[in-house]
Amino acid sequence: MKKAAEMQEQRQGANEEVTTVEFRTETPEMFEFVLQEGFQVSCVDNCSIREFLCLQLELCGDYTEKNIQTIFLNGKSVDGVDTATLRENDILALSAAMPGLVGAAMRKQGFFAKMRHSISHEGEADNDIEEEGKPCLVTVKLFNLLSRDLARDFLRHGLRFPMERFRTLIERRPKSFFSRLNEVIVNNERLRAPMDLAGSLPPSPGTVQLRLLEMEGC
Repeated sequence: MKKAAEMQEQRQGANEEVTTVEFRTETPEMFEFVLQEGFQVSCVDNCSIREFLCLQLELCGDYTEKNIQTIFLNGKSVDGVDTATLRENDILALSAAMPGLVGAAMRKQGFFAKMRHSISHEGEADNDIEEEGKPCLVTVKLFNLLSRDLARDFLRHGLRFPMERFRTLIERRPKSFFSRLNEVIVNNERLRAPMDLAGSLPPSPGTVQLRLLEMEGC
C-alpha cells in the first residue's frame, strides 16, 4: 500500500509541483468539508473495489460492511465489489444508506437492485485489461456520515487536491478550525501557527498532498 502511494507521488511529482501538507489533530473529522468535495487517492491499477478498500486502505470491518450501503463507479451503481475494478482517473463515490425509494433502489445488493439494471456497473470484461500492479490515481467522493466517520482512515492514507481548490477551502475556515490543529507541516517545514496555512501555500498552480500524522506520544 505505502509503496504504491510513494511510487505514484514520484511519478506525479515529475510532471507537476506537489506541496505536502501534514498535520496533527485529535479531531480529523473536522476535515469532512474537504472529503465531501472529492479528492484523489493512490491505488493499485486494476484492483477490485474490495481490494482497494480492504487491503490498500484497511477499511474492512463491521463498520464498512454495515454503513457503506451505496457505491457508484463512474456514475453507475455497483453491486459486485469483487468484480468492479478501478483504473486511472476513475471516480468512486461511497455513501451510507440514502432515504426513500431511490435510496433503496441504489443500495448495493438491495431488494430493489433489479430496478436499476440499465444504470448499474457490470464489472470489467476479461479482455483488454492490463495486469494489476502499477500505481494510479482515482477520485473518491464520500457522502453524508461517511465523510466524518472515515476521515481519519483516508487522511492517514494521504489525499490529493488541486492547489487552488484547497487554498480556497482553507481560506474559508473559521479560527476555531485552526485552533484544533496541533501542528501543521508544509514541505517539511513546521508552521509557527496553524493559521498561517493558507499563506504558506505556493502561489503557483499544482497539487496538495494532505496527510494526517499520528499524535505525538500515541
